[in-house]
Amino acid sequence: MKFNKLVSIALFTGLFTMVSCSQEEEQVGPVQNNEKNFLQITVSDAGVNGNVSSRAVEDGYKTTFTPNDEIGVYVVDMKTKKIYNPDPENGGMDASNRKFTLLEDGTWDPNGYGIERIEEEMEQLKFFAYYPYQANGVDFNVEVAAANTGGDPFAEAVEKWTINYEKLDTEYTKSDLMTSEATDAITVGAMGQVKFILKHRLSIAAIQMPDKVYEFQNTDPVIDPYKIPAVPESFIIKDKDKVEFNVNPYYDEQNGLYRILVKPNQEYTISGTFVLDGRKEFAHTRTAAEAKEGKAVKFKLKGSIVIDDQTLQIGDYYCADGSIIEKDKEAPQNAVGVVFFVGNPQPSALYDYTEYQDILKNTRPNCNHGLVIALNDANNGNTSKFSSNKAQDIDNWKNNQFAKGGEYINVMNKGDNNANLIELKGYNNTKLMQESQNYEPINKRSDLMCNILEQYQQSVPVLSISTNWFCPSYGELNEVTKNYQTIKSSIESAGGNLTQYPDILSVDWNKVKDTYWTSTVRNTDSQWVSGLNDAEIDAKKTGIAACNSSGNQQHFRFCLAF
Repeated sequence: MKFNKLVSIALFTGLFTMVSCSQEEEQVGPVQNNEKNFLQITVSDAGVNGNVSSRAVEDGYKTTFTPNDEIGVYVVDMKTKKIYNPDPENGGMDASNRKFTLLEDGTWDPNGYGIERIEEEMEQLKFFAYYPYQANGVDFNVEVAAANTGGDPFAEAVEKWTINYEKLDTEYTKSDLMTSEATDAITVGAMGQVKFILKHRLSIAAIQMPDKVYEFQNTDPVIDPYKIPAVPESFIIKDKDKVEFNVNPYYDEQNGLYRILVKPNQEYTISGTFVLDGRKEFAHTRTAAEAKEGKAVKFKLKGSIVIDDQTLQIGDYYCADGSIIEKDKEAPQNAVGVVFFVGNPQPSALYDYTEYQDILKNTRPNCNHGLVIALNDANNGNTSKFSSNKAQDIDNWKNNQFAKGGEYINVMNKGDNNANLIELKGYNNTKLMQESQNYEPINKRSDLMCNILEQYQQSVPVLSISTNWFCPSYGELNEVTKNYQTIKSSIESAGGNLTQYPDILSVDWNKVKDTYWTSTVRNTDSQWVSGLNDAEIDAKKTGIAACNSSGNQQHFRFCLAF
């Protein structure tokens, strides 16, 4: 199961569809016997409401069911005041806690035990469902359901429900109890339907961490505020009985919130620690009246920091915690790179590309402040080939075979001095090459680079507020070349090194060595390379800076966008 932002509660209704199946009619979903009628199911939910009086709250969420999700179904016969059994005299099976599993094709499989439909009995039945399915069922009160006076047959199930706090980060929905109210069968044409709305029965604590905000003073270009969220260290929840549980919350990346399920209508306290320029503690209590079913209460933690006297500059230090230290200050111990480009590096903002083609904007929209080059070469400073097989046209594969190819810009620039050659497209190029690793034989065109990149990403981790490290395009290393001395000085102050290699224009292209690979493709068997040498800027020589990707060995120096 996955989450999506709730747009309109009215849109999310589930259906039990009763179909008459015979050999002459189209069969929809699993059927055990062509002489009987069975219920078929589709299910969705009503979302989480965010209206808690006098409190800041999060908007609703919609839960979208995915293959292998399981629900349980109870059917109550209002005439007998018992669980429905279509054929009790002949050993028929009670419609109690029937399991339905969502299949890849979108149908719900009754696992061999469909709920039989008998037309003349439909008006006396009430249908109930819950998620997630429990093999032993949940506490479902048949008497309350049969009374049909508005009582909640799942009330005891909610009271006894167990939340697995330690696995909310990976198995959130397995703890997110949802139930339906009593629902009648209706006739729609030749079919019968039962419209279900599953409602969330727990409450949600949605925690917003404080952040450090850089409000840069740049005017040309103007730089958007750059936010670094606090890093949480621990979460503890104390229930109404003062019992404490360690929590691994679910992180809602879209909204920047840590979500914790809590029992409704009960007082609770959430406490913990986070790191933002030092370790800090927090603790907040909510009353039983505030912890309402299906409500999400937002906790906005204090401790935010605003830096409004800094201008982002080439040569500034970029740190592992996302902080940016001015180049004229002492180099920080946790520096991982140096800023080499200031401004929005997203291709659709710089060039004549659509936003649909801009994978950087689409996957990392907040990375619009600048670019950073690593302090050191990857691969322990050793040279390597770029690929194990040169003869592959990656743009041809992208445009004609890869289903998501339209979401990327071409990576090949065949002509020397082509204006596109100096474009900032390293993230685009690298992401496409990483995608190609899932396909034969195109994966061999960039496999060695991708392997070395993965190793570097693991050895020099960065926060998710930036992109991960990527192989720069020729244009990005061209930007480094323009400000080489400034960037080199900062890198050396931070304990790294940046070598400027000899004029690569003075040797034959197939003899070029000791330069940097770029992710810009020249043709099926070569990559553009850079020596960070001034002579490369605006050079006019045919064959400039290109090397055989599976024959030559060069260095790798990676970059990131923030």
